Amino acid sequence: MSQMRQPGIHMVPALIRAERFGLERSVSGRTPAAYRAQVLARICEPMVQQEALDGGLLINYRLLPAAVSTSIMPHFGITADTHEQAILAEAASRNAKMPGLAFVADSAAKQQEATVELRGLAEQWLGGHYHRLEARRLSDGHVTAREEHAASDQKHVNTITTALPGLR
Repeated sequence: MSQMRQPGIHMVPALIRAERFGLERSVSGRTPAAYRAQVLARICEPMVQQEALDGGLLINYRLLPAAVSTSIMPHFGITADTHEQAILAEAASRNAKMPGLAFVADSAAKQQEATVELRGLAEQWLGGHYHRLEARRLSDGHVTAREEHAASDQKHVNTITTALPGLR
């Protein structure tokens, strides 16, 4: 839904040609949803085809922002003191696309907004990629019970923050 609501330039055929993604020019004439699903699939393909992560790290979006401190930073050998953790928490509280606005968890709203057509396109073009990457992420042992719990806690915090914006 994010690319339907606010598409990146790579999702607009007039800005970046379909051929740049290895797609036929005729693909750009399809519906925006169909085109964007195919572009996302092409972006994901190299990760899916990669035999090993070679030091990389797969992170499921739902584990963010908690995964920054529980997985990503430790993966790269980075530690943060209390002050730096506060800075990270402040950054995570902002909308990445519009930093002047607070982050609002909108996954549930996006799920409700997704049409049958969009769900079908996502499954057709991205479903296999997602399932393979998620299976690899889980088999690599990068996710821990602590991270899953932190993600659950973050969803709870986001729900409270959304419901009570004056709490900040």
